[in-house]
Amino acid sequence: MTDLEQIKHRYIYMVRFSPEDDLWEIFFPDLPGLSTWVESKEEVGLEADRILTIWLEDLMESGTPLPSPASHPFSWPIEQRGTTEMVAKELGISERRVLQLAHERGLGHKVGRDFIFSPQDIEAMRERRPVGRPVKASTRALTRRSA
Repeated sequence: MTDLEQIKHRYIYMVRFSPEDDLWEIFFPDLPGLSTWVESKEEVGLEADRILTIWLEDLMESGTPLPSPASHPFSWPIEQRGTTEMVAKELGISERRVLQLAHERGLGHKVGRDFIFSPQDIEAMRERRPVGRPVKASTRALTRRSA
């Protein structure tokens, strides 16, 4: 894989359909101003790659530093993304509780009507247990149970 190919993999593109124009808009959230339109969904991938290649080659030739890509949930490997439903199953809690924890602790990324969670987000949602020795039951309570 060439250096340019490795650099290209750092940036994600997003696609939005415009029913009014009957066109697909391609844009790169980390690269303001880099966008284009295509007429069919089948053209999206090739056109995104083409304009990103031209843009990056131009920046590299001019010596302009490349912008740092942000951490987007879509840039995480698929196996490291968790939806609200997946996290609820993994943690054994309701989806409502997942959303409550996400809100309270500032976790996850809202995507449409759902949230996407990283492995760090999921770990931060695990129930926190108090540190230290467990409290012993009182002797009086134990004698009542045994009677």
